[in-house]
Amino acid sequence: MADETHAVRMLGSVFHGYVSLEMDGGLPHRRRLAGTLDLDLGLIDALLRNRPLP
Repeated sequence: MADETHAVRMLGSVFHGYVSLEMDGGLPHRRRLAGTLDLDLGLIDALLRNRPLP
């Protein structure tokens, strides 16, 4: 259960970061946010699926 708690905290911090940045006008980049979010979600998915066991 502790692993799930850590995973939820990580997801919460990522989503909070995206929302906070967007509410403040985002970062001064020309790339679309959706592309970055897709990439990050793919990386998080791979991390959670392939993490080493304790």
